[in-house]
Amino acid sequence: MNSTGTILNKKPALNGHRKSPSVNGVPKQTKLEIVTLAHEIRNPLTNINLAIDVLENMTKEGAILELSDIIRRNSEKINVLVKNFLHLNYIGAESAGIISIDEVLNGALEMAKDRIALKKIKIEKLFTICQCDVFINYTTTKIALLNIILNAIEAIKNKDGVLTIITKVRNGKCIITIQDNGIGIPKENIRKLFKPGFTSKLNGGGFGLPAASQILHSQKAKIRIKSEENIGTQFIISLNLAANTY
Repeated sequence: MNSTGTILNKKPALNGHRKSPSVNGVPKQTKLEIVTLAHEIRNPLTNINLAIDVLENMTKEGAILELSDIIRRNSEKINVLVKNFLHLNYIGAESAGIISIDEVLNGALEMAKDRIALKKIKIEKLFTICQCDVFINYTTTKIALLNIILNAIEAIKNKDGVLTIITKVRNGKCIITIQDNGIGIPKENIRKLFKPGFTSKLNGGGFGLPAASQILHSQKAKIRIKSEENIGTQFIISLNLAANTY
């Protein structure tokens, strides 16, 4: 398969006492938190809309009750997100620590389970048996991986959709591959994916992947994209193993 590969890296921030970079007077980190939170609010809303669309075409009572449960659950997610925002306990309050990447990925998949169920997508998890512990902020990294997973889900248009998640240990790195068999990405759009506001979706806001990129680069991760139209896309994320972080 002739794939297009692009490596997207950013230089890590320098330590010191320099004034934090800002955008329109708002510190970049604060802006990232706001954009990420806003995107997280939109994800449950999208699930609600998908559930309602299906509900309108259903007549079986059992199925209606199941979809109603999805609506209630996602409404509660919105309430929790807003509550956390008001108490300033959501993004940035958590310190980094050593954690298994499997736990982070499973947490992200749990958050995406309604979207996966509604689109009837098959999940394949091929996790390494090697210890793949990384030194990261759990909450923000989970959100970053969730946004990439949701992007993969949205790219799957066929009835036999498969989302494959692979982890490997190689050369002191934990390698995560998030792979879909969706519509693929045109070559000219790959470098635009992490640009805020860019989207090829009809109702997309174009903030999910930029937020994911900023979060992962803040954890010193590298992201590589391989894609072929009508075949699918791979997001390949490389993180230092915890033993090599210090």
